[in-house]
Amino acid sequence: MLLEEVRRDNDGAEEAFCKAIEINPKDAIALADFAQFLCAARLREARGDRERSSVLARAEEMYLRALTIDPQNATYLYNFANMLKRDAKDFERAEEYYTKCLAVDPKHSEALGNLANLLTDVKRDFDRAEEPVVFLQSTVLDWTPCFSQPWPGFSFPRIALPGFSFPRIALRFP
Repeated sequence: MLLEEVRRDNDGAEEAFCKAIEINPKDAIALADFAQFLCAARLREARGDRERSSVLARAEEMYLRALTIDPQNATYLYNFANMLKRDAKDFERAEEYYTKCLAVDPKHSEALGNLANLLTDVKRDFDRAEEPVVFLQSTVLDWTPCFSQPWPGFSFPRIALPGFSFPRIALRFP
């Protein structure tokens, strides 16, 4: 990641990833990290739909190889679901992989939140979206309202469901 993030040498970073994978093709971490790199760096550079599709296909291949090696890795499942949702706009498969992530780690708060957002924002399925929200409220997080002292730079989640009013809240982890 030094080559990509510090030196901005994406070609060198890609070469290093490919070499690491060539040396050990069963290194799930290298495969998943390479997929992340492709989504973060190469997708940004892609010119046109054909090149973008090619980068996404390579990233998908890397994620699927990593998941073949380590199918119970919630991080890989979550990151792949994010790529499917955000970059590929493949919402059906994104939902499938968020669900797989939650089967492995039912308290994965980011997967719960992203699944709820996918169900509300994209699929408009408010009934199904309520389940991850309620689960987040009841088991994962201690939701403490914070009205009087907003914290600069603090990220406040926002989930909107018809008929429900969720104020901006600060999250306090037990």
